Amino acid sequence: MHSLLSPSLANEFAVSTALSACAAHPLRGAQVHALASKTAHDRVVYVANALISMYSRSRDVRAAWSVFVAMTRRNLVSWNSMIGALRSNGSLSLFETMRRSGLHCLAAKAGLASSPEVSTALGAVYSALGADAEDCRRVFADATRLDVVSWTAILASLVERGEPEEALLGLKRLLLQDGLRPDRHVLSITIKACAAFPSNRCASAVHALSVKVGYGDDTVLANALINAYARCGCLVVSERVFLGMSARDVVSWNAMIKAYAAHGRGEEACDAFSRMDVPPDEDTFVGVLAACSHAGLVERGRALFDSMQETHGIAPQLDHYACVVDMLGRAGRLSEAESLIDWMPMEPDSVIWSALLGACRKHGEPRIGERASRKLRELEPENSIGYVMMSNIYCESGSYGGAASVRKGMREFGAKKSEPGLS
Repeated sequence: MHSLLSPSLANEFAVSTALSACAAHPLRGAQVHALASKTAHDRVVYVANALISMYSRSRDVRAAWSVFVAMTRRNLVSWNSMIGALRSNGSLSLFETMRRSGLHCLAAKAGLASSPEVSTALGAVYSALGADAEDCRRVFADATRLDVVSWTAILASLVERGEPEEALLGLKRLLLQDGLRPDRHVLSITIKACAAFPSNRCASAVHALSVKVGYGDDTVLANALINAYARCGCLVVSERVFLGMSARDVVSWNAMIKAYAAHGRGEEACDAFSRMDVPPDEDTFVGVLAACSHAGLVERGRALFDSMQETHGIAPQLDHYACVVDMLGRAGRLSEAESLIDWMPMEPDSVIWSALLGACRKHGEPRIGERASRKLRELEPENSIGYVMMSNIYCESGSYGGAASVRKGMREFGAKKSEPGLS
């Protein structure tokens, strides 16, 4: 390192090249940084950019931020590198630092806040690090003209934040912008937003738009539509989209199987599984096992579970075990479900213990329920589910002393009962 990068030999190109190789070696990266400071190469924009990138990849985002604020001149790469570092490695405290230090104001003063690239990246990091919706909208509003890539980032951040109405309004603004045409990415994200509505009206509108702009036979969009229509309660339309596809991939089959599962159509899900013309994956089995659970097809579900490893070479994961535990529990086969948990090659998670505890409540089984409740409380001591379900089991079996004891433990551990669901 020292022979190759001695002060007499190193130039800015050698320094930036060395920095690109130091992401996995933070100490060496710091040494190259020290050399760059000694030779004043850190004042060169692309060397500083390489420092930001190196620190970001080594997850030292505070060091990246220090380099960024010390720069006397920044280009678009500088902004995107720093924003990318914050987005991939940041936290809420760093977000507050960014705001106090005026990252957005610096961008505005540099005349870059109106750049689609910078405004898009700023909006994405604001969204990822917990800014409120108004801050995100203000960032995007600063851009003089957004391209399709920028709109894709905007719509994705809105959907991730649970604002489907805003995502649809964003699509409307995109369509009103001269010279812009939505691509498959924009349409796919918007269809995902449509899945949040109880009616299929929005999904139908975006579906019609996708056909109009030439994506009527796009596999990715069709997959998204199958899911959206199913979640809106229109299983028949999901089937129509699926049957109308000229080419189906494993995601298409998974979407249709999960649509059947969500609507309690276990026989149809199993039939779709048997007709697959592509190899199933882990997600396929989650869908078909969930369908068997909801429809009470225990033996068929057990056979499918056994075939995962034996026939398809897919090792069952926690999601698959959770489906089978839920399936056995719904059928009242609680001892069998408990034995399966004990036989698992990995530690069961809270989802599995919750499924078993819910089955114990349904079938009035306090003995296994006590164990499930205890395990659930160990994993999530502040979650009220384990306490409340066990208390209900005791009450329904007439053991009011046991219920009182559980409630006392709930108070001692500070677990709060969650808000009741609303229609």
